Amino acid sequence: AHSNMSSAVRCGLRAAVASGWVSGARCCTSARSMATDSVGNWSALAMDQAAESPISTSDDSTPTSTITALPKITAFNATETEFMQLALSKATAEQLTTAGTMEVLERSTTQAVVATLLSSAAAGAAEDIPRIALVGDSKGVGKSVGLASIAQQCKANGWVVAYVPNASTWCDGLQSIETSKRDETRLDQYAASARWLTQFVTQNGSTLANIKVSGSYEWDTPLNSSGLDTLQSLAQFGITALDSNGEGDPTIACDVVGVVLKELRREDLGVPVLVAVDVYNAWLRESFPKFKDFDSVVVTRERASLIRHFLKITEAVDSRPIAAGAVVVAASDNGGTVAPQDMSSFATSMYTRFSDTEVHALLRHFATRGYLPHDLTKQQRSVLQLIISSNPRQFRKHLSSL
Repeated sequence: AHSNMSSAVRCGLRAAVASGWVSGARCCTSARSMATDSVGNWSALAMDQAAESPISTSDDSTPTSTITALPKITAFNATETEFMQLALSKATAEQLTTAGTMEVLERSTTQAVVATLLSSAAAGAAEDIPRIALVGDSKGVGKSVGLASIAQQCKANGWVVAYVPNASTWCDGLQSIETSKRDETRLDQYAASARWLTQFVTQNGSTLANIKVSGSYEWDTPLNSSGLDTLQSLAQFGITALDSNGEGDPTIACDVVGVVLKELRREDLGVPVLVAVDVYNAWLRESFPKFKDFDSVVVTRERASLIRHFLKITEAVDSRPIAAGAVVVAASDNGGTVAPQDMSSFATSMYTRFSDTEVHALLRHFATRGYLPHDLTKQQRSVLQLIISSNPRQFRKHLSSL
């Protein structure tokens, strides 16, 4: 179905180009000329009714949060763009970038989740930690982009963010592994751990330098482990434990991830923490057929140390997983089939196909920026509406190639 939709997108845009209403010349029209009274063609669209997007509990009882918001398109600055690029796949980041600027339509679902998280953090220990799963009724409706945007907004509000961009990459293939020194039945994924620590430091910036480590840890390694008094220095220790020549201790990085996550769960941390995992359903299997150990034996969840470090937080249903903050995950077709019971411990936030209001907001934005002509007919707008509502990222991709 996805392949067919991509074909339909290409055919629709090619037909549009052939008919002359999305021509190269028209797309190069300056933004200034588009931002005239002639944009009134778009004003007739139904822009004043935004779709409601409640966050509902898993048993379909009373929603925990409902927000009605007009579509908002956010253009990210350089720092924000770097955060988003680390959270998204390269292809998705490129599809969201037009003329060198990454822009995201903040769906009402995304805005509802952000409002819930910030409200909960403001309430402090009086409320339970929000546990939210982003789910969707079709591919390309914005779950991954929504999760990244939620994380970026939490970061902008002073949170520490522990983000896993694609959980399937830690279990759906061969991994760089070593036997754990702490438990010989488990495997440390040292390369993936070092990459995650690098991303963790980059996404959180100087915030980590201001968070003191609560105590000293025993490191079973000949490496110098002195001076690890902040989260930043601790993470850097894990990143540099093994150099590009393979010298050092490969087991340290995975252990450091565990200690970092343990520190983030402290009662006295002083800042909210968001633990966010995309393609979370990839971790819900008892074993990972493509992840094998030294003897080609399939690795189970219990043996994968790096994954277990995060599951201690995401699966902590009966206890408070972190002192302040939230756990937000996203399900994806890339992680396998998602059954309702798989997400039963989370409140669910549904991403549906784009509403008319959201589609019109995007079309108006593209016209104002000079990427589309302003004088489209009703039939032409209907074609674009169908394409965008089905898979807006594919529309952006093909629009940028015209």
